[in-house]
Amino acid sequence: MLLLVPGFPGACRQAAVFPQWVATPHLFVTFDPLNFGKMKNSLALLLSFTALIPISSPAQNKPLSVKILEQLELAEKEMVKAISNGDSAAFKQIAGDDYVDINFSGIKTDLRSMLNDLHNFKGLSVSFSEQSQRIYGNFVLRTGRAKFSVSEKLIAEIFYTQGWVYRDKNWQFVHWQGTMTQDFLQKK
Repeated sequence: MLLLVPGFPGACRQAAVFPQWVATPHLFVTFDPLNFGKMKNSLALLLSFTALIPISSPAQNKPLSVKILEQLELAEKEMVKAISNGDSAAFKQIAGDDYVDINFSGIKTDLRSMLNDLHNFKGLSVSFSEQSQRIYGNFVLRTGRAKFSVSEKLIAEIFYTQGWVYRDKNWQFVHWQGTMTQDFLQKK
């Protein structure tokens, strides 16, 4: 679908000739100082019409089945097992290429960095509590409290958010963010 800003006749032809035009699948726009008022009004009108168009995708129209949501439980257990074993190959199979982690120390990590550092987590025990989840199409946000222990000694307690996306008929772990609980910080 191609929309042209009113007041710019021949925009398609001109876009190919003038590189200052910015093309998107929906709109051609350029900055013309002589016609800025007309362009601004036309753009405002166009944007008001596009706000009326509902955004939809096939995933939003069909809720995830109970069976698929049950598979998420298994995927989460496999993710924890991969971390506890320091198994980067297993973690890579569960995590999406777009995985991002922001840990309780405020350090941002991508999948490649996580795979390089995963051996450091070998022997880590993780237990979840106070869990809840929200489903947005094929994306699930899970939140709760997690306790991390090594040799049965509690080393951290955090509130977390996990992001999981169901794509290519599998759950992929794509996001983790943790914040140290105030209770744990006061115990230290």
